[in-house]
Amino acid sequence: MKTIELWIAAALVAVLPIAAGAQSSRPTSAKGATGVCGDATGVDRAAMLDALRTPVSASLRTKVDFKVERIRVCGDWAFILTTPQLPSGGEPIWAGTVCGGDTSHLAGGLVRREDGQWRLLEYALCPGDVAWAEWPERYGTPAGIFDE
Repeated sequence: MKTIELWIAAALVAVLPIAAGAQSSRPTSAKGATGVCGDATGVDRAAMLDALRTPVSASLRTKVDFKVERIRVCGDWAFILTTPQLPSGGEPIWAGTVCGGDTSHLAGGLVRREDGQWRLLEYALCPGDVAWAEWPERYGTPAGIFDE
């Protein structure tokens, strides 16, 4: 009987944090080199994308949604990598914008939670190289937010 009770207790310890993380707006966690890092979910994910949406929409001169490539969160820091798209799902008209020509058509953003709000610190739209490579040193971010 003790063996069954121990097995049930072990199963609950393993499953409850996973279930709680799936319903939380906090990142689901995986231990990274710089602490607990994970993927953004719920309200936090929406707020991060909204922070990036305003400048990207302005630069492309149209309202955009995003195909999320990844959002990685470490504490109060997050890195967002997206592909802008029209709300209908199609591609924006790239010609005549910073994305015209032979570019990546990606949008990367660095956000930080300040006073409970996600604020965009820097973004790169259609970069020709890895524009965010210097952000960890420039902003003192956890390196883990840039992990794939």
